[in-house]
Amino acid sequence: EVASSQLLGFADVVVSSDVTNGLADTDARWWGMQQEMNTGMLLLRSSPGSVAVCEAWVARMQQEMVSISKLPPNMLQWWSNDQTFFNEVIHRSQKLQADLKSLNANNVAAASAVLRQHTTLPQRRSKLDETLARMDTLRAGRSRDFVETRNLVFRALSRPGKPAQTFSIGTFPFEVFASGHTFFTQSLQQRLGIQPVAVHTTFQFGDTAEFAWGKRSRLRERLMWLVDNESYYARRGPGPDPSELDYSGFLALDGDLVDLHAPLIRDEASASVKLEGGEPFLAASLKARGDVFQMREGDPNKHLILDSFQRRLVHNALALARAMRRKLIFPKLQCWSDRYWNTLVNGRFPDVRPENHPLPFHCPFDHLYDLDKWVHSDAPFREYSFLDNPRVRAEDKQDSVRLVVRGAKPEPAAEARVVTLDTGADYKQAADAVAEKGWNDAYVVKVGARSLELLCEHLGSAEENSKFNKVMHRVLGIAEQVRFCDAYVNRNYNGRQDDRNNPINCTWGFHRPPPLPESGILGLGGDSQTCETDASKIIAARLKEPERTWQNFRNERWSTRDRPGYLYRQYM
Repeated sequence: EVASSQLLGFADVVVSSDVTNGLADTDARWWGMQQEMNTGMLLLRSSPGSVAVCEAWVARMQQEMVSISKLPPNMLQWWSNDQTFFNEVIHRSQKLQADLKSLNANNVAAASAVLRQHTTLPQRRSKLDETLARMDTLRAGRSRDFVETRNLVFRALSRPGKPAQTFSIGTFPFEVFASGHTFFTQSLQQRLGIQPVAVHTTFQFGDTAEFAWGKRSRLRERLMWLVDNESYYARRGPGPDPSELDYSGFLALDGDLVDLHAPLIRDEASASVKLEGGEPFLAASLKARGDVFQMREGDPNKHLILDSFQRRLVHNALALARAMRRKLIFPKLQCWSDRYWNTLVNGRFPDVRPENHPLPFHCPFDHLYDLDKWVHSDAPFREYSFLDNPRVRAEDKQDSVRLVVRGAKPEPAAEARVVTLDTGADYKQAADAVAEKGWNDAYVVKVGARSLELLCEHLGSAEENSKFNKVMHRVLGIAEQVRFCDAYVNRNYNGRQDDRNNPINCTWGFHRPPPLPESGILGLGGDSQTCETDASKIIAARLKEPERTWQNFRNERWSTRDRPGYLYRQYM
């Protein structure tokens, strides 16, 4: 038993919430019920109150089914789901003057009466009496335990042709009944050392009507998805895209992906694909220039610029994996801003304190990439935690090869087998070097970020580069249009978007990394004979600021027009 949750044992309904911080988990905010209640985790008692809630809930959903049956079958109505109508039923019911934590004796008596009415079994009635007596003691002392006790809300449902039915409802503690945001994004439970009772895969961006790609991806990352076939862990096996059968073994990218130091001078909008908002915001955004490391915490531009270096290494790793015909094991990704469909506050969800969500943070795959495009493309990959999964055999984990490039900063390596490459070797030459050693059958080839960035961005021929570019345009180009709207530049925004009179100011990402060359001099296009071999020049070229030209379109400024709307889902 948890003392702070003692009242939940007698509620008719207990539901999880979308609470992301302790400020919303208080009496003043009805323990998260003033926000969205989430039906992903729901407890229904065998009581008249619970039955009445279920009947009203079912009736409301049936009513909606009549409405949406008139719409095209391929039109996904995200607002037409069970959770929407659960919240509607609860909030439309009448809130009673009944409160177990009130200092008004009549309100306490009314709340106690509802619980006693719905608690009929003698053993449970006895337990209820003990709990109510304990509450009387806590109330008299007004101790911290009293303040932290999760309260119930008492309501009454109107029923056609029947008397109104009272019921009580409470919410699960958000730390131990974790939402997708607190667990997968904030990593709150991990940092606080809390073992959750249950985890809900909410607040993610990867699901489609076809499949819950985002939910599965997040569970895989945290080693909580236990139902993959053995072929998922095998060197060769089928995947969601038929091309995966052409790949054997894995390539793992490790090390620090963003190894940068101040000053890093940039036009602040240089990594944005689009700006939208009022003219003062657009003009200021296009004019701003300075050191990325001096930009304020949570600035979307800082997030997009620093991610561009991380994204380019992912692009490089995908090219190397393609040359080796291996599936890429992703590195642990970093974000310098959260992702949200509304305004962020200094890069975080509203009311989330910095200590509850430090920046930068390890972010899920779907914060940065569109899973729907990846699973249906010739770019097979695995989650960053793949080699930590107990279903990967110990002998397979040890069956590894390390690629090292001369001139790269040293990175920790425990592999007994090492392939050393010259600076400026291309991806095909790297694949050939592993084959020449007779190590093509290794379960995993590992490469550090510092070595990878010194390889030539070339697959050995313009034809192969072109094929790869087409795949990358799908998974790193047209798919990536995500907007970031920070409260810092929306101080007068009232939550209601009006493009003419009250525009919301937002920055959109992400730019795709430079494509592999298909003609010209290498580094700018060409063949492997002209790859740069000087490590300092390679790094300098990677640090060169991209040139952007901006086009006007109403209240928007675009730095690229290669993303036709029909090819992507426009996420908030």
